[in-house]
Amino acid sequence: MEEEIRMNQILNYLSKLGRALVANGATIEHAEIAITKNAQAYQVKGLSTVITHQYISVCFHDDKRNYIKQLSMNSTGIKLEKLKLLNDISYRISSHPIPPEKLADALRNTKKRELTTY
Repeated sequence: MEEEIRMNQILNYLSKLGRALVANGATIEHAEIAITKNAQAYQVKGLSTVITHQYISVCFHDDKRNYIKQLSMNSTGIKLEKLKLLNDISYRISSHPIPPEKLADALRNTKKRELTTY
């Protein structure tokens, strides 16, 4: 059960990271690369992503079950400051993974800053 919670925390982080990147101006390819690098940091097996401008879908598996999450895309725009924050978080976590229970906080902290939309 503990491993299932851990995997769901990783799944939530990966899907929300991808959605946030695209919603703030990243290309779909960039979001897929970020998701892949972050998934590798947590040794996720069988990663598959589908990203369009309408939704994002992330799935992977472990030895016991499959994990899948699909999210609708929010409105998109070019928010360079937030995109920089998201890129920094993605890079830091892919280089030095943090405990999965702290992943949601890493993304939540980007919402606390007032950012300029271009």
